[in-house]
Parts: sequence; C-alpha cells; structure tokens
Amino acid sequence: MSFKSRWKYLFSQHPNLHTIIHRISIELNILYLKKIKKVDIGEDCTLHRHCKIDGANPRGVHIGDRCRIAAHAIVFAHDYYGGRDKVDTYIGKQCIIGYAAIILPGVKLGDNVIVGAGSVVSRDIPSNCIVAGNPAKIIKEGIAIDEHGRITDHGHKPEKKVE
Repeated sequence: MSFKSRWKYLFSQHPNLHTIIHRISIELNILYLKKIKKVDIGEDCTLHRHCKIDGANPRGVHIGDRCRIAAHAIVFAHDYYGGRDKVDTYIGKQCIIGYAAIILPGVKLGDNVIVGAGSVVSRDIPSNCIVAGNPAKIIKEGIAIDEHGRITDHGHKPEKKVE
C-alpha cells in the first residue's frame, strides 16, 4: 500500500478526530524510522509511537511486512556488553509483538509469530508460533494469522521432549 493510499484510507475509515490524530502519529513515527533512522520496515506495518527501536544501531533492525508492535516494546540491535557492537535483529512477516516485550539483539523471529506482553525474547523463534515469558518459551505451535492480524488457526501445544 503506497503512502498516499494509506492516508486516503486513514481519513475515509476513521471519522473520530482522536483516532485520526493517533493514526497520524503512528504514520509519522514509521516515516521517521524509515527515512531518518534507516530502519528496514516492510509494507503495512504498525509501530506504536511509544515502541522503541534500537538507537545505537537502527539499521540492524529488519521488520517484515504487516507486523504490529505494541507500545513500550523494545527491539535491540546492539550488544556492547557481549562485544557485538552491531548485530542484525530480524522480525518476520505478520508478527505481533505485545506490550512491553523485549527483543534482544541478534534474534530472528520467523513469520507469523506472536510475542506475549512483557516477554523477553533471547533466542531465535521458528515460524507460526506463540511465545511468552521471561525468557520467552513457545506455548503454541502451528498457528496461522491472516492479513489483518487475526488468528485463524490456534495451533497446538508443543510436544514435550523426552530425555
């Protein structure tokens, strides 16, 4: 969806002034991150104006198409303590990152991943699953998300590993 068509959609679908102002702030935040900070953001993404994208290495953050990132979520792409100044953090297509979730540097989220609110993702997550907790663990596998961010298949709990 082009920038112009997104603005047409914004004003045609949201007659409430408060909602229009909120959507404008979201669109301006995405524009700022794409053009000024050079963050790799896919098409039709929604990043809340209070989410934080790494300020030290914003070019290391790669966000896929149709992702949703909630308020106060943080995505890191640097790790000075670990000696990795600049690392790439990848968020796949159609991912949903919950309120105050933290994505640590160097993590790769697959497509169609839902990260629960307040979760800390410290390792790679495969596609089509729901993760939650600190550290984030897979709580559902085999989920499906449609283009509007709705869950169409709730999947199943992961099988327990027998040692």
